[in-house]
Amino acid sequence: NLQGNVPKVFRCPYHAWQFNMDGSLRNVPMKQGYEGIVDLADPELQMKRTERQAAYRGFVFASLSHDGAGLEEWLGKGGRGAFDDICNRSPEGECEIVMNCFRVIQHSNWKIFLENQLDAVHPSITHHSTGDAAKEEQRIFKQRKGEEPPIGYQFLADFSLPYEKWDSLDTIGYPNGHTVLAGYMGLRPRDPVTIAHEEVLRDAYGVEGMEKILSTNVHHVLVYPCLSVQPPLQQLRAVRPLGANKTLTEIWHFRLKGAPKG
Repeated sequence: NLQGNVPKVFRCPYHAWQFNMDGSLRNVPMKQGYEGIVDLADPELQMKRTERQAAYRGFVFASLSHDGAGLEEWLGKGGRGAFDDICNRSPEGECEIVMNCFRVIQHSNWKIFLENQLDAVHPSITHHSTGDAAKEEQRIFKQRKGEEPPIGYQFLADFSLPYEKWDSLDTIGYPNGHTVLAGYMGLRPRDPVTIAHEEVLRDAYGVEGMEKILSTNVHHVLVYPCLSVQPPLQQLRAVRPLGANKTLTEIWHFRLKGAPKG
């Protein structure tokens, strides 16, 4: 349930300091230990406010800096394209979160994960067994059902593409550190769900609009410094450094509003 679960206070998981929803300090345990040393009424002890907030296509961003470029300027063509690609695939132009968030802790520097997202050499090696298994599932599905398998199988089957195919992909750098890895997937299979998706997009945007949306084939967009967005998979990963060799990755998935389920 995405509603009705807002807590009354923010609670620090380390020393259990409690803050009101406006960021002001509400309570601390063992106050006597701070007497004569720390003024608990000092505004500097409040939670730091975000200086600026802005949203793009329903995704909310905040900045702790008073100065700097606005959100759309900061995202630029490369960053905006990631969120446009996801939302435009909805006939309503919006997406919504599919709960819950999937969290993974990796024992590596956070930059290793981000650089890996743009590496087009490793997939056919590291993920080859996944690609082969998915291709076999595609074959079995088509044999049993007599129809094209869901697009999800194709996402995985493409991991077994040859080196030459991966080598042909473009990696495009944009200002402010954002980077795009060109897509590699055949995003127009003839399975029932994809066909139904084309129909609702055609009704919403017309044939020309539908073709423009579905012809966008981007696999990864790195929104500097810590977001990895995969529009075809309707997925966003927030990369959070926990230390020099420890990284938390939060993986969020999205549903296209008004699109057929499958």
